[in-house]
Amino acid sequence: MTLNPTSYFSTEVLVIGGGGAGLRAAIEAREHGAKVLLLSRSRVGYGSNTTIAGGGVAAVVSPSKGGRDSSDSPRQHLRDTITGGRFINDQTLVQTMVQGAEQQVEDLRGFGVGFTGPEAFPWMALSQTPGQSHSRTMYGQTPFGTDFTFPLRQYALDQGIEFLEGILITKLLKKNGIVVGAIGIDTQGKVFAFAAPAVVLASGGLGQVYARTDNAGGSTGDGYVLAYDAGAVLQDMEFVQFYPVSHGLGTPVLQYECFLLEAGGKLLNRQGKDILEKHGLTSQMLLTRDQLSRAIRKEMASGQSVEDKVVLDLKGIAPDRMRALRPVLPKAALRGELRLSVAPTVHFHMGGAKISERAETSVPGLYAAGEVCGGAHGANRLGGNALTEVWVFGTIAGREAAMRAQETDTEPLPADEVATEMERLRELGSERNGESAGSLHRLLKETMWQNAGVIRDARGLKQALEDIAGLQERLPLASVTAGQGPQFVTRLSNMLAVSEMICRAALYRSESRGAHYRQDCPEQNNDDWLLNALIARHDDKMVLRTEQVKLTKLQPS
Repeated sequence: MTLNPTSYFSTEVLVIGGGGAGLRAAIEAREHGAKVLLLSRSRVGYGSNTTIAGGGVAAVVSPSKGGRDSSDSPRQHLRDTITGGRFINDQTLVQTMVQGAEQQVEDLRGFGVGFTGPEAFPWMALSQTPGQSHSRTMYGQTPFGTDFTFPLRQYALDQGIEFLEGILITKLLKKNGIVVGAIGIDTQGKVFAFAAPAVVLASGGLGQVYARTDNAGGSTGDGYVLAYDAGAVLQDMEFVQFYPVSHGLGTPVLQYECFLLEAGGKLLNRQGKDILEKHGLTSQMLLTRDQLSRAIRKEMASGQSVEDKVVLDLKGIAPDRMRALRPVLPKAALRGELRLSVAPTVHFHMGGAKISERAETSVPGLYAAGEVCGGAHGANRLGGNALTEVWVFGTIAGREAAMRAQETDTEPLPADEVATEMERLRELGSERNGESAGSLHRLLKETMWQNAGVIRDARGLKQALEDIAGLQERLPLASVTAGQGPQFVTRLSNMLAVSEMICRAALYRSESRGAHYRQDCPEQNNDDWLLNALIARHDDKMVLRTEQVKLTKLQPS
């Protein structure tokens, strides 16, 4: 394949990612006077996990500004988040997040986002989100993530922020250990090089490495690998959150199942037995996603499922409650189908680039925000906290990047790194007659689901690592179909790398905690594992080590 000539761009703040975190960072950087260029593999505001999110932001908001619980406080939000994260959260990040949440609601309103309340959606008054001790989730108008991304997209354009869409960044460029830009490729094979004194990584999650996921198609772990290859430290990569109830092979997800269960719905196994009752999960509104996913997966593993699913039975919900819950009912239920087949699916990743409260990674010049980061959620994310993290740390990353750009000159890009990456991309696009790269992707997704899914053990994780190593060896000879080219192969390479990170960290953590459940060591072990597992690249090897959790705000009782 002959690559088209390189196009060069120079900006002050380069934002990689067109979802919520990227948009928020770009807007904040622009408001601090920086020239901003936002890059996205898909259309900005359309192809991210924020776009397809449930549209809830966990924030302690005063009643005068739309809050519903005057007894709530940021301190209680912090307590819920750290308790739900099983005490391995970065508590400084949690404090930053909960304290900044109310201002984000105000800022979002200023960008054109509309929030609504129980008068519009009666189901909102029924209860709070599981794991959150108070009713602190603010919802958009529908509620869908587009309530946020569409207004932010338009606001960003109105502020003069430039978008480049269809670009996959393949490498962060460094000079003297400092990130000075990036290089990427579009779907037509054109290479782009970008110079910037400050780069914000906001590229989202990695759900597409699993056979079942509700994530957007672009959630292939690209940002984790960019950070890792640039020398950044990653943390908590073992913690993958599974949404407990979803249709089909994982999408679309059935949101707000807690309301349905609290109202009289039941989850039943093959024999018609109540799964929650069987596993001692009697309080639906305190039920976190890891607990319910694990219970369902155990039923599936023991042969108590039907076609690898269980039944969500809605027949016990009273008609008046059904009317109130109508906005959150799946389409099948609206058609009168009250017995639905559901199963867990990959929903969110708690790990990622290790950042400071200023959204700095361990590499100078590189900032990060959103799902590509680790630390805020610990071992398990509570509902509503994902978008809170996106807005708070997107704001901080944009502000800090703009401040750095004002103090730092734009460096010429390292010509040798650009040339090396262009040659690598050229080789990726060369024609081959090997096995299909698409078939390798399917094999990866299946081994991750079977061996590094809801329930894990050392044997399965070692098998997954063996499978991943084999796929990595086969990838250079794999062929791609017309139109796939270097982007597809790069993303598959990234998926293999992040899958290896997940499995190595999961094998390393010899306990169960939150979303990470090892059936060969099923207990949480605070004596030995109040630790974060860190991953970094040293001499082209993936090296793991641990770091003691800093219990600065709250300690386990």
